[in-house]
Amino acid sequence: MIMETVINLFLITFLAISLGAVAWGAFAMVKCLKVAGWRKTEGTMDACAIKESKDSEGDPVWSVEVAYSYSVSGKQYNSNRVAYGYRENNCHGEHSALYARLSKGRTVIVRYNPNDPSDATLTYGLHRAPVMLVVGGLIIAFSISACLLVQNDMDDIIWWMFVIALLVFWPLSVAANKGMRDRIEIRE
Repeated sequence: MIMETVINLFLITFLAISLGAVAWGAFAMVKCLKVAGWRKTEGTMDACAIKESKDSEGDPVWSVEVAYSYSVSGKQYNSNRVAYGYRENNCHGEHSALYARLSKGRTVIVRYNPNDPSDATLTYGLHRAPVMLVVGGLIIAFSISACLLVQNDMDDIIWWMFVIALLVFWPLSVAANKGMRDRIEIRE
């Protein structure tokens, strides 16, 4: 009985964490989509580089780092945001394609928040990081809930979680990342 209670508390803790990830991912997704309605201005790409670093396990991860400047109503601003929620990961090809697109020209279209022009980004719409949080968090939350409700064998649930992640998450996140990259406007 004590062991079952400990396991249930462990599962409930991870359920809360996964639901927190879903909430944070949903917030980021809303922010990514809101940017589509922001005002646009031309900006100058001051720096663009692909950065390689190591994750917590020592494996290589990549990201594209940018610095750009733009002006709104005569006031100069600087930013380094590619997109809300954009971050490093182990998909080198995606970052290389993003770098190739961003390094095409010096003039970029910057989307800025009309209520706070210092809040800017180069692209809008969904991309992998927030989609990963929402879909992954929902899969984990569903799996843990199933464990708690049916007190079933974890092996079956983990297997289905893996299958669902491969069938749903991967194609969705790849399509979202390609769309994010394609929405960047460059003047060559």
